[in-house]
This record gives sequence, structure tokens and C-alpha cells, in this order.
Amino acid sequence: MVNTKDKISEKEEIEKDAKKILDNFSSKLKNISFKEEKIESNKKLRNESSPEKTQERFREIMISNAPIFKNNLVIAEKGGWENSS
Repeated sequence: MVNTKDKISEKEEIEKDAKKILDNFSSKLKNISFKEEKIESNKKLRNESSPEKTQERFREIMISNAPIFKNNLVIAEKGGWENSS
């Protein structure tokens, strides 16, 4: 049986080792240089005019799961949907 004092010292040892690992890792990161790049593109990645079949299926699933669907809109209370099942 492990006593409370041993559990505390084990926990302190783990915390000490974790801090040592994180300090070592962060010191190594300081030595790495990198160039941050931001790439912008005006090119669209998908065709907005015709949805894919998977998007149609997604819509069907959303409508069937919606608490209220009216005038092509899902009517739901924030957080209420997750409790309704």
C-alpha cells in the first residue's frame, strides 16, 4: 500500500521531470529560425453554383435532425439542440 507522502513525492517528481522536459524543449525551439508566410489566393477551391452530392446528403441529414425547419431555415435555440436527443 502506497502512503500519501509517497504519492505526493511521486507527483512532485513527475512535475519536476515534466518541467525539465518542457524547459529543454523550449530552449531548443529558440534556436530554430523560420520564415512565416501567408499565401493568399483569389482562386475558388470549389464551384459555388452546384453543390456536390455529399453536400445534398448533409443538408438532408441536417433537416431531418433539426428541431424546427421553417422557410428553408433551421430554427434552433443555442445549446438546445444537443439536449434534445
